[in-house]
Amino acid sequence: MKHLTLSVALSLMTGSALAEDLRPAPDYYVDTLFALTMAEALATSCSTMGMDLLAAGAATNELQEKLESDGFDRDQPFAQMIDPAPALRTLQETFLEKHPNLASPDEAQVCAVALAELEEGSLVGRYLNAGVE
Repeated sequence: MKHLTLSVALSLMTGSALAEDLRPAPDYYVDTLFALTMAEALATSCSTMGMDLLAAGAATNELQEKLESDGFDRDQPFAQMIDPAPALRTLQETFLEKHPNLASPDEAQVCAVALAELEEGSLVGRYLNAGVE
């Protein structure tokens, strides 16, 4: 089973630039980045869950369009942003408070959380598919 940790994924998707040229990361960027990354982490850690690639692709396209319309570079928007890692950590902490059994999860716990998010229709759940094997 392939494991993707949230912190590794988040570090790959954030960057740094000169402080004087940086703008705060928009909330929609942080929320979407977290949701896609968490959904991927859950899907790769649960053999019966997968990513909804159509939903993830649509979200990515929509995100790029919003960023571009807000004046960010479409290909590397994070290069123009203040590091969103603190906001992402806050979202991660909130997610772990909601799902405390993820502190030291086994696959069954991860699958239960993924299914709960999917059934709830949360932002994370929107990018998941159940019944994948």
